[in-house]
Amino acid sequence: FWHDTLLYTRIHSFRHLSAGKEDDLGGRLLTRRMFFSALGGGAVALLWYALKGRGRGMMTPDSGTGKWELRVPPGQHWVDELVEYSAGGRPVIEESSWRLSIDGLVEQPLDYTHAGFQKLPHVEVVRDFHCVTTWSVRDCRWRGVLMRDLLAMARPKPEAAHLLIECYGGYSTNFPLASALAPDVILADSLNGKPLAHRFGGPLRLVVPKLYAYKSAKWVTRVTLLAGERLGYWERYGYSNQADPWKEQRWTRDDRV
Repeated sequence: FWHDTLLYTRIHSFRHLSAGKEDDLGGRLLTRRMFFSALGGGAVALLWYALKGRGRGMMTPDSGTGKWELRVPPGQHWVDELVEYSAGGRPVIEESSWRLSIDGLVEQPLDYTHAGFQKLPHVEVVRDFHCVTTWSVRDCRWRGVLMRDLLAMARPKPEAAHLLIECYGGYSTNFPLASALAPDVILADSLNGKPLAHRFGGPLRLVVPKLYAYKSAKWVTRVTLLAGERLGYWERYGYSNQADPWKEQRWTRDDRV
């Protein structure tokens, strides 16, 4: 914004600021009054920019410190609701035959029917949701079971280091076990107070708020713990394996950043 306020500033030396005369190249030298007026104009422009960012939701106060922080990651823009995407269309899922299993390198494999999953302690997680295709949705209110609570019941073996998430319809994704233990990673069966719609991943989807949404797999049916990394669907096609929105890690080449 400075170029809108200070179109042309030529300062040879501080002693010339009070002269208010032409320099040898014909540029108008600033007087002290002009200089401080320009600074004031710049401050007003900065305040306007910050308020504009707050109004658009680009900035928000941190819940802990109260300080205003940038809210939308680089390259993203806000939309009002989730956009439906799927790698291979919506799978047909019968509630009576739906299963969620947690297996692999665990001491206690788990297997749930739909009714059994509903009996588990549910929590609510409110987070922004960022798609790699550049749209973001504010304050999605997910309800479900925290991944770390399920893993605590399954008891990963010492050699377990990675997760592979498999879904009805053939989709898959992966990430490190350490990421799965974050306090906001959730297997969600409701969104904004309503049962999770099938087009958005119902009856159950994974939500990993700190990563791009292709890591938040829809129609989850299996979680496998592994010693080594096994790439998921989009990761095999060149999407970033780290998928951090704040680093704009959209493609494999971005993982080096």
